[in-house]
Amino acid sequence: MKTIFEKIKLTMYYFSVITLISTVVTACYITVFYGRHAALTVDILWQILIVSFFCSLCQFIYRASSKKAGKGCLLIQHIVGYLYINAVVMGFGCWFEWFDISDFSMVTGMLLVIFIAYVAIVGYVFWADFRTSEQINRKLRERNGEDV
Repeated sequence: MKTIFEKIKLTMYYFSVITLISTVVTACYITVFYGRHAALTVDILWQILIVSFFCSLCQFIYRASSKKAGKGCLLIQHIVGYLYINAVVMGFGCWFEWFDISDFSMVTGMLLVIFIAYVAIVGYVFWADFRTSEQINRKLRERNGEDV
């Protein structure tokens, strides 16, 4: 059972990864749909932080039963997580007027950007977790080799 501090720490980790990737993806989206010389207000920064916070809460979907989950359950968790992320980004995107809901190309662009960002974030988190587990395993092997 994780302590509340560990849960907050994990949420902040996801928040920072999501914010970084979201900022890069937002810059690309704005460049494509509004041009390189688009004039924006500081509101976009606050909006990215708000959306990133709500997206970082998605990690609770994955962590709820990840230790005893089978492959089928993990697939369902990813599908539900992806749908949650889509709902958050598209919902806030409409509210913040990031795109025109009647413009098919902008909606398609948003869905594509969400998919790319989701794959990038999940890929990075898997890679970072794998790297951490490899480091721990290496230290354990070193320790066991010294004890023998």
